[in-house]
Amino acid sequence: MKKVVAMVIGVLVVLVAVEVQAGLNNYQQKVFYRCWSNGCLPLLLGQKWNEYMPCSKGCYAKAEAATQGWCIDSDGVDFENIGIVTTDTNPAGVTDYCLDLFGTTYVIEGACNANNLYYWYYKDCTEYSAKHYCLDGACEYLNNPPVLMLAMEKTEIDEGEAYEIHLSALDDDGDDLSFFAQNLPAGAVFDDSYVPVGPSWGTHHAVFKWTPSFQQAGTYEVMFGVGDGDEDASQSVKIFVANMCDAWEKTFGGVSDDGAMFIQQTNDGGYVVAGSTFSKGAGLFDAWIVKVDLNGNLEWDKTFGGKGWDYATSIQQTEGGYIAAGTTTSKGAGGDDAWILKLDLDGELMWDKTFGVSYNDYVSSLRQTEDGKYIVAGMTFSEGTVNGDAWVFKFDSSGNSEWNKTFGKDSQDNALAVELTVDGGCVISGYMLPKLSGWGDAWVFKLDSNGDLEWDKTFSKSEEESYGASAVQQTDDGGYIVAGFSTSNIAGTHFHDVLVFKLDSKGDLSWDETFGGSKSDTADSIWQTSDGGYIVAGRTTLKGAGSNDVWILKIDASGNLEWDKSFGGIESDTAHSIRQTSEGGYVMAGVTKSKGAGNTDAWVLKLNANGDLECK
Repeated sequence: MKKVVAMVIGVLVVLVAVEVQAGLNNYQQKVFYRCWSNGCLPLLLGQKWNEYMPCSKGCYAKAEAATQGWCIDSDGVDFENIGIVTTDTNPAGVTDYCLDLFGTTYVIEGACNANNLYYWYYKDCTEYSAKHYCLDGACEYLNNPPVLMLAMEKTEIDEGEAYEIHLSALDDDGDDLSFFAQNLPAGAVFDDSYVPVGPSWGTHHAVFKWTPSFQQAGTYEVMFGVGDGDEDASQSVKIFVANMCDAWEKTFGGVSDDGAMFIQQTNDGGYVVAGSTFSKGAGLFDAWIVKVDLNGNLEWDKTFGGKGWDYATSIQQTEGGYIAAGTTTSKGAGGDDAWILKLDLDGELMWDKTFGVSYNDYVSSLRQTEDGKYIVAGMTFSEGTVNGDAWVFKFDSSGNSEWNKTFGKDSQDNALAVELTVDGGCVISGYMLPKLSGWGDAWVFKLDSNGDLEWDKTFSKSEEESYGASAVQQTDDGGYIVAGFSTSNIAGTHFHDVLVFKLDSKGDLSWDETFGGSKSDTADSIWQTSDGGYIVAGRTTLKGAGSNDVWILKIDASGNLEWDKSFGGIESDTAHSIRQTSEGGYVMAGVTKSKGAGNTDAWVLKLNANGDLECK
């Protein structure tokens, strides 16, 4: 039956093509009457669709008997089910067919009514909707999706910068459109009622507006889209927000005692911290290495040690990993031993070595040399006198010792910090404590590349005062900047001040300054800044909220105070290490009892260039 009907439709197409070519372009609706009586095929043109010709009684039966015709059933409900459109907008009993005539698509619709009258007509497919097209002989519902366009000047912005993305959309079908946005950052506004000023592309518009706060540095991926009810068009935009405030604080630790002794910025913009933890690990205190990203978020942390007391006091990033130094009682020859740990980039242990003999040996500081080897400074009771000597040794990339030197006199002599010098040697700072009297001198000495002494200098102003040099760095002019403390004995009470002094290239004093008041203030770290001045970190009891607070001082190249800031709570808080970062701010590592999860926690502060934790 379907084959016969298809043949009849083919005949119809030819007839229509011959007779109505001139009239088709005006989309005038036509009426076609068809009855298979006596083998004739009348064709009536020019009548309106609601005009019809009566069918002789028994037309349907004759059509079926002739195996040709348009009605499926004798009751005349529908035509043969060929090419039915997806959406039939006509009354029941009507079937739609699709014809392609002269490049125009038409729907032929037919109906047989209860009076044994039937008609069929055709009209342009687009009169249903622009979404209907002729496809494989049928009018199919085909949607044109909307087109979305985004307009933005850039995708990298600063904190505090006003930013906009303009959305425009167009739909060929003329559908109503709705905009949407996903993963909007906090504080962002998406306005789909936006009306652009002046000429613009598209028929529908929206706008995304955002001014990131000074705590929203990072990368954000926002999805923008538009829909017509059937299909969506969307596009993702990655927005990078630069850290203009460049300030945050983080604590790390558990329920017990944890602290940070040293911090260094890493090649990826983040930071690596060395310290110790009692909250986790295998023994009492364990060496603890913490890696954070540029915003202070924890990437990983590792503990190292045994059942004894183990500490990490210094760390450096190396090619392919890190080298850390500290002290252990869990390993080695006896007592406290110097301990070197080589880690990969994920903090996994590659190898470790101990240095020292049966007595106590301590490590305070480590630096990598230009030839890929390492210099370590500390104090030994094994290699020198019974009072303890400053201890400096060098080892290669595999942990093999190259040279081992002690320095000191008939006193307790300690090396607290080591830094490299441009001539391939190193400079060390610490203190000398003659005859263990309790009153010592700040001490700075210079070694060549072989560890041989070039010069050493002590600094003191009075026999009634004690001095120590906790940190040293070679300066741009070839001299040295030193930070530490001075102690005064007033009415039997010891009061400390922050001590900063400048030496020339030969170790001679250029100037010195003290900072503090009538209580105890000390400095543990100093670093030359990009403006030629210095940043100093330590602790103060003169300022702040608690018994000890972190104290950060910015001084100029001549030692004049530019600004100082204190940080902490009602308990004791101390800074042990500070560096200027690549962004121009400062990063500090230390210990806090006022904040965090336990008794004491490791504390990392990232300050902006003005020394603030908050942008103002």
